[in-house]
Amino acid sequence: MRENVGGIDRWARIVVGPGLVAAALTVLGAREGRWLGLGTLVAGALITDTFFTRVCPVNELLHIDTARGALAR
Repeated sequence: MRENVGGIDRWARIVVGPGLVAAALTVLGAREGRWLGLGTLVAGALITDTFFTRVCPVNELLHIDTARGALAR
């Protein structure tokens, strides 16, 4: 897959992703095995990963390319 995450989208992911991880571990009960907490933990980790790799499978499916500032063709 080619890079499809850039600009403000990329920087929003480094704020939102760790925020979800923190919420999952503190408020939503991921440490106790609650499903909502575990799901939020996984989502936050995946969003954070897209910041570092600059590749988002969801963007690919929706033909969104914020790295180039346009819809992918």
